[in-house]
Amino acid sequence: MNAKNLLSLAGLILILYLFVDKCSKEKDLREMENALSTLKSENAQFETTINLQGQELATQSQIIVDKRKAIELGLRKIEGIKNYKNQVSVITETKFDTIYAQLDIDTNDQGELSTTFNFKEEWISFNGELLDSGVLINDLKIKNDYTLTIADKKLGFFKKPEPIVVLLNRNPYTKTQGMNNLTIKQEQPFYKRPWIWLTLGLGSGILISRL
Repeated sequence: MNAKNLLSLAGLILILYLFVDKCSKEKDLREMENALSTLKSENAQFETTINLQGQELATQSQIIVDKRKAIELGLRKIEGIKNYKNQVSVITETKFDTIYAQLDIDTNDQGELSTTFNFKEEWISFNGELLDSGVLINDLKIKNDYTLTIADKKLGFFKKPEPIVVLLNRNPYTKTQGMNNLTIKQEQPFYKRPWIWLTLGLGSGILISRL
């Protein structure tokens, strides 16, 4: 093969490489735009369901962006932590409609009347005392129990799974009021990208066939 033909083949391989690289970048851009569109249009909406155990499940699609865009969208950096992969923000509210605590009436050492009460169950406990000026509540404890899962949701046999975030809340008195998530897209080194090897393979095949 003369130098002219070799140069032509090298140019063909370069063009093929640039074409595949352009297609890959356009695909990444579309995915980024879709993620941002979802975040803006749905205003970080999420779905809640109650399972058979009466526990709340809050589900939200993953917002997958690069690190720069994640910072623009409000990625909260934590001191001593780097190489962020996922970050989920959740706002919950714990509400008890009615709590009945039985009074315990007694007289202290000074002969003064003392009225106390206490309440304890799996998710809340407290002690208190009735005073002339109001009610004193102390040692108030509210227990919350969460499981955060980042996974893929199956949409069908021939459909691509949807990346989602699921928050399982076991406290029946606690409801999810707000939820937001960011998943940092991990950039692969160019030599690990499959289209690089596909381009080289096609180019090598063309080159060998011309020898």
